Amino acid sequence: MAIFGNFDELTPAEAFTVVGKATGTLFVRTSGLGMVEIHVRGGRIVGLTLGGRAVTDALELQGVMTDLVRRREGTFEFRRRSLEGQLGTAAPFDVPLAQLVMNGLSFMEEIRAFHDTMPSPKTVFELQRMPTIWLGDRLQPFFERVEAALRDGASAEELALITRVSAEQACWFLYKLRLAGVVQARRCTGLSASRLRPSASTALPAAASPAQGDADLRHVRVARPARAFLARLLGGLTSLLRPSPTF
Repeated sequence: MAIFGNFDELTPAEAFTVVGKATGTLFVRTSGLGMVEIHVRGGRIVGLTLGGRAVTDALELQGVMTDLVRRREGTFEFRRRSLEGQLGTAAPFDVPLAQLVMNGLSFMEEIRAFHDTMPSPKTVFELQRMPTIWLGDRLQPFFERVEAALRDGASAEELALITRVSAEQACWFLYKLRLAGVVQARRCTGLSASRLRPSASTALPAAASPAQGDADLRHVRVARPARAFLARLLGGLTSLLRPSPTF
């Protein structure tokens, strides 16, 4: 007997709980990922197919499940059936479905809490130092996969292609690596001195003379003085206005 529905009525996390400890295949279709087939045996994921391609990498598996948990559109259908002949010679995974769902929900909460401080997907990061501690079951595999790319400098968009996770997930991993002091954003080198220095052939604008008439200053705004200058000015005024001591 098949169990089916859509994510307008049930969230993906709620839909995954329908599977329970059953054995079969959960078919999920979304506009972003297309068709996803999740093979479950006794409540544990033993295989996943994305767009007809078998996923064999644990990091990509977690990335797909995290992406699915965050979806709010799509349909699902669970069919109880034997998985003999569905996974080839051996099952590539043996991970509790509930654990991957909880990891995805945790990721959603972290993204929501730190969204404003996360880097742009186009910001280039480079390796600052090798980690001296275990980075965790999710961050450590990501770092090991992208270490070589970070030595040359890479953005979240580029690392997402290497690891097959979403750009947003790659941004989050880079944010965590930056907090751990493992990576740093690459500084812009800016313009060189030769580009800033005018050449002999460059004509400089002539200074305005009084004969050219008064300039229109209606839209000119005076720059604010620096804080240090303001502090000295206020300190001087205070000393001038303070009553002189009487003897």
